[in-house]
Amino acid sequence: MGRELQGVLYYYLTNVRHAFLIFWLVIVAIFILSIVLDALVGGDDMTIHFNLSFPIYIFAAALGFIVVKSTLPYLIKMGATRKIIYIGTVIFFIVFSSINALLANALNWLLRKLTKSEIGGGFIYTNGEQTTTFNHIADFLERDNFLYQIIVDLSLSFFFITVFFIIGLMFYRFGLLGGFLFVGVIAFTFIYGMADGWLAEFFIDIFSDFTIAFFYQLALVGFGVYLLSFFLLRRYTLQ
Repeated sequence: MGRELQGVLYYYLTNVRHAFLIFWLVIVAIFILSIVLDALVGGDDMTIHFNLSFPIYIFAAALGFIVVKSTLPYLIKMGATRKIIYIGTVIFFIVFSSINALLANALNWLLRKLTKSEIGGGFIYTNGEQTTTFNHIADFLERDNFLYQIIVDLSLSFFFITVFFIIGLMFYRFGLLGGFLFVGVIAFTFIYGMADGWLAEFFIDIFSDFTIAFFYQLALVGFGVYLLSFFLLRRYTLQ
């Protein structure tokens, strides 16, 4: 079991390495360009907008969806059992989300240390008289530090990667019709919940007492979503 699990993790590593390197090379290029612009024309009157949280969330969601068709068939062809694939996949998702969260926040921190320009926020809040910018979701918490930012990005990345993994499994198992029907049910539930008010009240309750505990709970929800994927993965067949 140990060797088989290592083989699954190794294949995941080699399969996503190309996309991972391209993604971070682009990010690093933007990072270097920001430093160069700051050195040339930077100052108190210049604002650099640099936020990596949303890009890594999108990257995680895309990867969770893509691996269903790009990686799982080859693991099965190599003889890996569904159980080993299931265990190896969640380990890979956790490691992938952790590395992205650490790299994203390390670059954000480094940019703040190396530049003299103001770093613009990714969120803007206006109450009519005063406008406040937030660079990270963790800014809304009772405490904002480097560790909290990593926890926030890790939990959100893991949540998105598991949700889109199960969506990818639905598309693979039931085709375009079944996949879009599944997404449609989720969208209808969200719209109906907002219109009826119970979902809006749910979000209000969350943000009225917004703490780091929410992101621990979100990570647990991600694990719950991944547990549900086992019922689809065990019936996964090559197409």
